[in-house]
Amino acid sequence: MKLRLHIRSMTMYIFAGSVLYLAAAYLAGPFAYLAAVLAIAAGMNLIHIVRCLRSLSVRPYRLSPTYTRGDTLRVGYTILNSGLLSFPGLDAAVFVSGPLEEGDEADAVCADRTMRVSVWSSGIRTVEEQLSLQHRGRYRISRGPVVYRDVLGWVTVSFRLADEYIDVLPRADTPVPAIQNVQGYGGAEMSAFGRSPDFSMLRGLLEYREGMPARHIAWRRMAATGIPYIRDFEPGADPELAIFLDTRRGWADREQVLSSEDTLVEVFLRLLADLQSAHIPFRGRTVPDGEFRLDSGTPLDLASLHHASRTIRFADGPRPTAQIRTMLHGAPATAAEVVVLTQMPDSELFQQAWTVIGVTTAWSAGQIHTIRQTSDDTRVLLL
Repeated sequence: MKLRLHIRSMTMYIFAGSVLYLAAAYLAGPFAYLAAVLAIAAGMNLIHIVRCLRSLSVRPYRLSPTYTRGDTLRVGYTILNSGLLSFPGLDAAVFVSGPLEEGDEADAVCADRTMRVSVWSSGIRTVEEQLSLQHRGRYRISRGPVVYRDVLGWVTVSFRLADEYIDVLPRADTPVPAIQNVQGYGGAEMSAFGRSPDFSMLRGLLEYREGMPARHIAWRRMAATGIPYIRDFEPGADPELAIFLDTRRGWADREQVLSSEDTLVEVFLRLLADLQSAHIPFRGRTVPDGEFRLDSGTPLDLASLHHASRTIRFADGPRPTAQIRTMLHGAPATAAEVVVLTQMPDSELFQQAWTVIGVTTAWSAGQIHTIRQTSDDTRVLLL
């Protein structure tokens, strides 16, 4: 709670009271009554201010530190009046901004509501706002201040609540979107109806021989071919799949860019989760920043994986092709398959001998046409 005195208003009131008092003393008549009214008004105003300081309190809604994209956020607070006096005309506000990104000139406003409320004697008043969290990222929650101003303008009392921050995580149930104009995923058969690729088809497989551990049999491949194959686990070998997420910020309007980023992150995490559940060796990295790193040996469930994704941030950066090659030790052949996810219509990236998944939400028709004309359709997937 913060109390601010308005010295100018108080001085003018005292001056007016002094003039009326002198007039009443020397001239009598109605000036005496006016001086009395002025004194009574000052006394009642002081009582109202003291009761405000002692009776009003503000309690915020409790927030969870994390939410999932698409959740409804209910943010607000309760104003409690424990006294017998009413307090009309309080200013109240709720402000939500996000996702917060480095380099933004100003916060992106999700909710900004200012209102005037009244709290009657021994009453409760609720101020709240509901909004849908459409994008992953970090959000700032500002509630209040609740502001009381006395009738005579002597003081301003502000009840301030500390800002809170929440993290909105990617959706855990988002499927990989339908694939356009492509029949394979790095040579693997897949449906065009929007399900995850079958990564076991990308693995090195050996025909089963007597004495090999049966727990490593590729049952789906056996069901498809009738021939038992065993997954080829070679101790000390590099991971068979290297998955890179290009975290360069797109060029379109903010809403399209955020939608692209949401899709990229959710597809990236879904692929890592699928690989981990299938016990397929992999390494996942973000480029060019390299802040997010995950290898198949890291024990993470899906919830922990999504929580760890808070470190994924999109920003302007250089083309990641050279850095990917460096991470692959200068030779892409160290991984049986390299997968890159991007939202940038980067022709250099799409012309590499890698599987590239491009999220085209923020692309123009011309950019989509150019990428399709200049790249290998069997290794480019446009979402």
